[in-house]
Amino acid sequence: MAAPSWSPIPAGEALVANRFHAGAQWRTWRPHGTSDWEILVSDRGAGRFGGPGGDLEAGPERVVLLRPGVVHDYGPAQGVRQWSVAWVHFQPRDEWLELLAWPEMAPGIMVIEVADVQERQRVLALLDEIAAIQRSPHRNRRRLAANLLEQILLRLDAYHPHAGQRRDRRIATVVERILRGEGRRELLARAVGLSPSRLSHLFQREMGMSLPAFREGLRMERAALLLDSTAESIASVATACGYDDPFYFSNRFRRAKGMSPRAWRARPDSRYTGEEPPSSGWSGTRPPPRREKITGR
Repeated sequence: MAAPSWSPIPAGEALVANRFHAGAQWRTWRPHGTSDWEILVSDRGAGRFGGPGGDLEAGPERVVLLRPGVVHDYGPAQGVRQWSVAWVHFQPRDEWLELLAWPEMAPGIMVIEVADVQERQRVLALLDEIAAIQRSPHRNRRRLAANLLEQILLRLDAYHPHAGQRRDRRIATVVERILRGEGRRELLARAVGLSPSRLSHLFQREMGMSLPAFREGLRMERAALLLDSTAESIASVATACGYDDPFYFSNRFRRAKGMSPRAWRARPDSRYTGEEPPSSGWSGTRPPPRREKITGR
């Protein structure tokens, strides 16, 4: 079987929405995913989303969220002749991250089940409104589109299986502090009246991941965005994301994204189009020059 051709992504905006109507042979294939998030809401028919454990089928009752860096392999489900779906690509505001902790059906492929037909139609109408606003000359169209997307996320959050019991306010406070750049577990625990070990336990239960993993995930998403949208050197991106050692940053980025920072920037669907400036001789693929550390001992 011939390899699928790479599918371009919408360009030019940090938030882009539209609809498409796909025939049985249509397929989206982005082997490295994208640096933004994508929500897909079926209107008619059902979609197939490929993952490492096999295909996930999603009809109108399943809203799908794809995390940055996840392989995009989707199209109409087997036997479906026409698939009508609305989509939105976006970079989330910091306060939206809590609303994006959906149940994970496969690595990076998350789903919210919405059985209420009227509610699904409201979500589809909001996506159509985002697309219409983006085509308009309205001077506040970006802000209006972001507000509409926030409405969608808030509506969908009501259908989270743990809605109403999922979030401990103390964990929400910790998340807010992490987003503001606070990182030490002991200080975060003290701020919400918990012991460090109790904070770690609650954070894992509420967020589905450890506190260090959450913090590093945010760093990696910021790094991916900077690599895609700026001409900063890889060493500068590492520093901006809180890493003193660019070689260590490169290793962590490779572990998170499956490729080096330089390869991420060079992939076909990157929005970066410029030349990377010199970075003191360090390429992002080998260790920086070794420096002798003076300890005073």
